[in-house]
Amino acid sequence: MQQNLPDGVKISDLIKHVDPRGYFIEVFKQKWIEELPLIQWNVVRSKKNALRGMRVHIKHYDYVIIFEGKAVYALRDLRQGSPTQGLVSMVHIEGKHPQSVIIPPGVAHGFYFFKPSFYVYGVTEYYDKEDELGFYFADPDAGIKWPTSDPIVTERDVNLPPLKSIMSQIPTWHASST
Repeated sequence: MQQNLPDGVKISDLIKHVDPRGYFIEVFKQKWIEELPLIQWNVVRSKKNALRGMRVHIKHYDYVIIFEGKAVYALRDLRQGSPTQGLVSMVHIEGKHPQSVIIPPGVAHGFYFFKPSFYVYGVTEYYDKEDELGFYFADPDAGIKWPTSDPIVTERDVNLPPLKSIMSQIPTWHASST
């Protein structure tokens, strides 16, 4: 069942080949998304009840795959002029049903983990603190209904500004080819 997603967000099922030794998954082929050269990969392990976010990038795309665990990925389209501007989506993903999720610039995103989880993500730009904006995950103006009221969060995430304070920095929407 495909849900209503912000424009340019893509979710693709990945095939898990299981045998007596374990499993094999093709997680990425450049030809799947030739227009998005992924140049840096990162690995993240999160504890049960951890919340990461909210983040939004001005320049780069994220390509995310969860391998172990279960999470909900909160998405909100912040791009002025986007056909899905303001749309909030809660995407449930888990390692036993592997999927890739592509997040374009201007779409805010954050994770809540229901159990210990392990994921990787690739990006189309090298890390640049100027490209990473964030807002307070529990900001009522964001319209995100998290499945917990007491998550494990970092001091950094708790101290992020309200959504309205970063809106002037969000890129204008451009039709996506992804």
